[in-house]
Amino acid sequence: MQDRLFIRMLTGGDLLVEAPVPIQWKGRAARTLLTLLALQPGEPVSRDRLAGLLWPESDQKSARGSLRMALHSLRDVLDPVDPELICATNESIMLDVEREAIDWALFENLCARPDAESRLRALDLYRGDLLAALPAPSEAVNELLRDDRERLRDIAIETGLDLIASFEDIGERDQIGSIIRKILTIEPANEPAHQAMMRAHAAAGDRSAALRQYEQCCEALDEHYDLGPSAETTALRNEIIGAEAEEPAEPAAQTREFSTDKAASLEHSPKRRRWPGWRMLLFATIALVTLAFVLRVIWPPEPTPPIDEPSIVIVLSLEFDEDAQRVAELVDEIRNIFEETLRRIPDATVFTRAAAADEPPNLLGDSFLVDAAVKRSNDRLRIFVELRDSGSIDPLWRDKLDFDVHTYERLADWLESGLIPILRSEIGLDETSG
Repeated sequence: MQDRLFIRMLTGGDLLVEAPVPIQWKGRAARTLLTLLALQPGEPVSRDRLAGLLWPESDQKSARGSLRMALHSLRDVLDPVDPELICATNESIMLDVEREAIDWALFENLCARPDAESRLRALDLYRGDLLAALPAPSEAVNELLRDDRERLRDIAIETGLDLIASFEDIGERDQIGSIIRKILTIEPANEPAHQAMMRAHAAAGDRSAALRQYEQCCEALDEHYDLGPSAETTALRNEIIGAEAEEPAEPAAQTREFSTDKAASLEHSPKRRRWPGWRMLLFATIALVTLAFVLRVIWPPEPTPPIDEPSIVIVLSLEFDEDAQRVAELVDEIRNIFEETLRRIPDATVFTRAAAADEPPNLLGDSFLVDAAVKRSNDRLRIFVELRDSGSIDPLWRDKLDFDVHTYERLADWLESGLIPILRSEIGLDETSG
């Protein structure tokens, strides 16, 4: 039994309270109220704000009345632990605890420390995403939790990757495996974590496991982002395969003996018979060539008019998930931003696959493929973009952006600062061109 109150919110599920005495919940509203107070420990939260978050469809008077009942139930739950935990006035309510009494706040504190021990302890606290299974009473609560959830996930992943790099630098690999598994539990398609696991297996001499990890990485990237592995991951795989190929082979005396015996037996084998129909094949070939010549004389091909081929071609492929496709304005706006941004490249012609299913034939000069996948969740968007040369399968650049559907300008700025400089560099344009 916990000797003091400790609230767990990084559970991947619902809120959990550890206390010296058993916690007996009385209704869902009291538990959700504690959740909102625990997001701002030690800070007064307006009663009007709490009422609006918990009962958005009720008028203010009814919502305030429901809040009073939920507060009474919460006091009944927490008073046996400590009657001073809840501080309430006519205008606000506060959970009066230290930040270290709540796992997400303690997690942030530990991640900010420079020593590995603290950061390892922080990762132990991260048992799952922030209240991932909480039945939120309103979309406003969902949005509030979603922003905090994504922020804490990013902190956990960044902390884990930093620890891996530190341990690799000093040659300590004992704890790397558990850190990698933690990261891949949070984000199964995290490519740097897969790369670290491949290196760990290869360092341990298990190249088969390293190559299996590469396959798992490819499957996860395809499933979650509809993307292939980066050039860095592919190069690591090739390096592992190359190291395996360089190992000395076993003596092949038995093979040489077998080859000698087989060669001897072949010397005494009967010669193969020639195909009896070779004359028919020769005559058929001559007839087809003659027919083609006659047809060309009778119906000569029309001269093809000269085509002014673009010197730089950018093929844009945009894919939207079902949620994004439901909002036509959203699809059009994103497509316009991509097309307008790419057309700022001097002498570039942009073809959009959404308008033409096939790429333009006979492309001359430089040609590039820009593949973008758009995923929507309520008012949030996640866009994955990959830039490739048309003659290569390895990406020149790839990245993702999360933003609110009402802030399209972030997408244009992001493309201008990330994708466009790479394109200009590959084409050979300096910063002042165009």
